[in-house]
Amino acid sequence: MNNYSGNSYDTFLLRNQTHFSVFGQDSVADVIEIPILSLTILLALVYTILIFSRPVFRHNKLNWFTVNICISTILLCINILVMHGNRNDLFSSINCRVRAFFLLSAVNQLMYSHCVAAISRMLAIVYAKKSFSRSNTCLFIFITIGWLLAFLLSSINLFFDSYTCLQSASAEFVSHYTLVTTLIAPIVIVTVCNGRILRHVRQSTRQLRAQGTRAPLAHARDIYLLKVMIITFVVFLVGWTPVFLMQIFGASVDIPRFLAIILRILPSAAMLHDTLLLIFTNRPVRLFIKQLVIRRRLKFPVNVVAVFQQKNRNEM
Repeated sequence: MNNYSGNSYDTFLLRNQTHFSVFGQDSVADVIEIPILSLTILLALVYTILIFSRPVFRHNKLNWFTVNICISTILLCINILVMHGNRNDLFSSINCRVRAFFLLSAVNQLMYSHCVAAISRMLAIVYAKKSFSRSNTCLFIFITIGWLLAFLLSSINLFFDSYTCLQSASAEFVSHYTLVTTLIAPIVIVTVCNGRILRHVRQSTRQLRAQGTRAPLAHARDIYLLKVMIITFVVFLVGWTPVFLMQIFGASVDIPRFLAIILRILPSAAMLHDTLLLIFTNRPVRLFIKQLVIRRRLKFPVNVVAVFQQKNRNEM
């Protein structure tokens, strides 16, 4: 009787605890996660196409930051889907290194796309009098640097086994290196840049109030856009940090199955949330999509077009 009870308890633990892996096989998690990733890809792709196809959207330089984030999101979602579809390749050292490189490149690109937006906005707001900081050249230089930096920082995974290799012990320094370059460095950059922007805007607002003048509309718009970017960055961190830390430093820990499912779904849900937030907070794009849904031809009133054109001239 005691042996039976002990065996039953062991069976219960085996069924309700699991070795956590981002790409582990779990039918329940797959059923939830794959549709979320697919929907995220679809929404980000539609948003990107709209920005490229409509001049009124394309001429707004701020939209290029969100497009950069959406493209990074699409690449990361595709990488995760590919990893789920080719789990057996993770047992091969060469294959897992190549896949780890592309996966970490996508993660780094999404992280550093927020850094690019934060740095560019800081230069455009704090150093608004310098024409270069508000130019298209400055914008695309930072976006290009972000992509190159993401690939460069991830190249170490081509030479060493990382946590994505299921049967290989990853080098300890690789785990710490990835933690610093993928999490800590972007957090520091975004925090410093956004803190500098908030300080500058508050100082400018106080000076204008002391002079008895009203703060310009650009200040309110900058703060609003800054809040949107901060929210998307924080949500991304909330979704990915627990999984990232456990996968690197706690891969040998067994956790309850329901918690493993939640951790598997959390990163995908975070990316879907950020994509929806970018679309919802972009009012012109939101109105355009609404018109498409109700199958009406979009016609901006003359006064609305004038407002959009004035905003585009004031951006950056």
